[in-house]
Amino acid sequence: AVLAPFSGIGMLAMLITAVAIAIRYFDGSYLEGGQLYDDIEEEFKPTWGSVGLIGSIQFPVMLFLCTVSESYTAHYNASRFWMELKDRSVARYGTVVTASFSFSALYYIFVTCFGFLTFGGACSGMILNNYSEHDILASVSRACVGFSLIFGYPIIFVGFRDAMLDVMLIPDELQTARNLNIITLLLLTFITLLAMVLTDLGVVTAVGGGSLGTIVVFVVPTLMFNKAISLLGDKATPVHKRETVLATILMWIGIFIGVVGTWLALTE
Repeated sequence: AVLAPFSGIGMLAMLITAVAIAIRYFDGSYLEGGQLYDDIEEEFKPTWGSVGLIGSIQFPVMLFLCTVSESYTAHYNASRFWMELKDRSVARYGTVVTASFSFSALYYIFVTCFGFLTFGGACSGMILNNYSEHDILASVSRACVGFSLIFGYPIIFVGFRDAMLDVMLIPDELQTARNLNIITLLLLTFITLLAMVLTDLGVVTAVGGGSLGTIVVFVVPTLMFNKAISLLGDKATPVHKRETVLATILMWIGIFIGVVGTWLALTE
């Protein structure tokens, strides 16, 4: 609840970025002969292949699917969102989760489509890299992404920090303000050093989505669901049992996508 205003600012910044990406697609500034076409480096200029829809079932698409998996790795904050939900109930929580995931999915689809339609195969792992430094809309978008990272990062980081406290088995009595500040500083330092070394955002996202994303999105929820159904014993209905089969199939599909996508990201 305390971080909600910061999250709202981050969301607004990302919406502005999405609108800017759509505008540049419709005005054709980056098409050959367009106003900004000659301002961008050769590697970022639009390129179009001839593979067609068959490309959607080839192994390289696994990189994209791993990136998509990374988009939904907020599960570790689920308990915190539940505890901080006003007038919480299972129905209300379900509504919040459905609405937020649906909005996220629509946003990712929107940006992905217009980014790809603008630059095709030349899309960078960080799509704003494709845009000219002299593009005012792109410059505003880069500033918006910066604001989004600054104001949205605390929500992600708090979940990560709490998970690390659990992993390190630090008891509640030792989680004082002073100790939490020290742990926060150490974790931020470590993450910052990694960010200075790992410069290809596309690879980082694909590897993170293919490994950690696969575990959080596909594996852990399936294992938890199957265990919950098994504990029902004779009370488990045929529907429950069919759902466990479907969940298990989806888990193995996710594992396959994650393994192949991670391998492609590391070897290309």
